[in-house]
Amino acid sequence: MNPIEALTAACDLAGKQVELAVGNPDAATPCTDFTVAQLVGHMVAALDGNSGMLGGATEGLDPFQPPTYPADEFVSQYAAAKERLVETVSKPGLMDALVEHPASPEPIPGAAAIMFPTFDMYVHAWDLAQANGTDFAGEGELFEMVNGFCRQNIGAEARQPGIIEAPVDPPAGATPMESLAAFLGRTWSP
Repeated sequence: MNPIEALTAACDLAGKQVELAVGNPDAATPCTDFTVAQLVGHMVAALDGNSGMLGGATEGLDPFQPPTYPADEFVSQYAAAKERLVETVSKPGLMDALVEHPASPEPIPGAAAIMFPTFDMYVHAWDLAQANGTDFAGEGELFEMVNGFCRQNIGAEARQPGIIEAPVDPPAGATPMESLAAFLGRTWSP
């Protein structure tokens, strides 16, 4: 699976959870600062922010001051933002180009930069699944890519309250995804 395929797959997983989230916009999520509606707004802003950054623009929505959309706009706003990002990352030459990314002090290859929104959408798919009360196994090639990326790239310097918390112990018998969520500082008991 190449980085664009991984991004698309993660966005598709998240999109399925966004569709389910329409019915519970005020529900709490494992992202303690966000309700479902706020998390969907954050996801849209993050997709658009990455699209702008990878496309060479510096402006866009602030994912940490996200817009809040009415539930009947969740799917259309998310789908449009996903399409903008996929179109941006599909431009010839981006995968090999060096790009500026706020998570890195040095320019990084576009292929590596694409993994940031990939892991973000994948983990937020899990967050929404928890809020929606649906299963999210988190296994397979996409999970392995996201898990490896997170464990290799998220150290102490990347952890900030409300964004990526300090790691916590996973629950006994945790699934691979629950272990990754715990690594990212998420605790959840609906």
